[in-house]
Amino acid sequence: MSRRLLVFTCLAWLQAATASAEFLFTPFIGLKFGGTSRPTPTFVDSDFSEGRRKLLIGGSVAVLSDEILGIEVDYSFIPGYFRGETGLNVVSSAVTTLMGNVIVAVPLSVTQYSLRPYVVGGLGLIRARSDVVENVNFLAISENLFGLNIGGGAIGSLTNRTSLRFELRHFTNLGGDESAVGFGRQRLSFWRATIGVAFRY
Repeated sequence: MSRRLLVFTCLAWLQAATASAEFLFTPFIGLKFGGTSRPTPTFVDSDFSEGRRKLLIGGSVAVLSDEILGIEVDYSFIPGYFRGETGLNVVSSAVTTLMGNVIVAVPLSVTQYSLRPYVVGGLGLIRARSDVVENVNFLAISENLFGLNIGGGAIGSLTNRTSLRFELRHFTNLGGDESAVGFGRQRLSFWRATIGVAFRY
């Protein structure tokens, strides 16, 4: 009986939240910075580019209620993550993220359609890849990592249907296999700062 009551309560809450929710589609651009695989380098960064700033693109789809809770799917693509300015060893590389997140925002009754702060976090996939020149094939990277992202930002209304959304997040992987270079488990983390236009439906 208690299980049925819990399920009924959850479904009723979900229906009420959806009825008063906004659907947000947000394409964005941004900057990756502070990349590291330390405390010991578990990926071979042969071009010494991991800590460099890199441009990125992406997008998210979210359902955000008028109260505090929302859910989101977030995707980002960072080209040239492991490639230095000269591309000495790395021909091409990228890091791709796909995350499912929970959003906790200040209620709309407080902010109205002014600046609405929020925090966001969740789990998903971090895909790391690099293609290298023929004589250093052992330095190539092709890994799917279970990852975590957490951060915060704000949404500010521009028009009745659009808002400006900006945020800062940190990404890191959880677990990972033993590194091929013998420095423990694979470790990849970086910061992401983005700005985008959120289309409300």
